[in-house]
Amino acid sequence: MNTQDTIQVRELPVFPLRNTLLFPFMVGPFSAGRRASIAAIEAALASEDKLLLVVAQRDAGVEEPRGDDLFTVGTKAVIKRMARSE
Repeated sequence: MNTQDTIQVRELPVFPLRNTLLFPFMVGPFSAGRRASIAAIEAALASEDKLLLVVAQRDAGVEEPRGDDLFTVGTKAVIKRMARSE
């Protein structure tokens, strides 16, 4: 690595997906019902660039996934439009 090269590390809110994969450049609607998922979306919306990390769950039956419950590779996503419902 060149001394002029820099590595930027950035923390993003994590949005776990059940039974779904998100690939780069895909567009699609996603719904959030779990408290942690809603918090991830709210955190992304509060940021200037609206970014979050979307990661698939290993087991869709896990209600509150932690690190080991998620795959290690995800997709950086941008929230382009958001609608709230009850």
